[in-house]
Amino acid sequence: MIFNFIYIPRSEINSCRNDPFRPAAEEIARVVAPEDPLYIFQLGEEPAPLLFYLDRDAPELHGRLADAPPGFIIIPAKVWKIHQHEALDFEPVLTSDHGNRHLVLIKRGKSYATR
Repeated sequence: MIFNFIYIPRSEINSCRNDPFRPAAEEIARVVAPEDPLYIFQLGEEPAPLLFYLDRDAPELHGRLADAPPGFIIIPAKVWKIHQHEALDFEPVLTSDHGNRHLVLIKRGKSYATR
C-alpha cells in the first residue's frame, strides 16, 4: 500500500517533468485566455497530454485550414509551413519548440485578450 501512495505518484511526477507538452502548454496558456476559442489542427498523435496540461478542451478542426473559425489554433510547425499560403488572414503568435514537439499557435479573427 505504501508503494501505491509514495512510489507510483513520485514516478509519474518525474516522468511528466520531461514531457515536451508541458512547457508548450504553459507558453500557450500565457497567450490564450481561458475564454478564448482554442482549436487543434493535424496534431497527428494523441493530443491528450497537451490538453491535460492546458486543462481545457480544444476541438480538432477537420477540412481546410482556411475554413477554420475565428480563434486560436495549435498546429505542428511542419503543417503550418504547408498550409500558411492558404491562410492569409492567420497570424502566428507563438512558436514552441520543446523536445521533438514543434508547435505554432496561430490566431484568426478579432484581437483576443492576451495576458
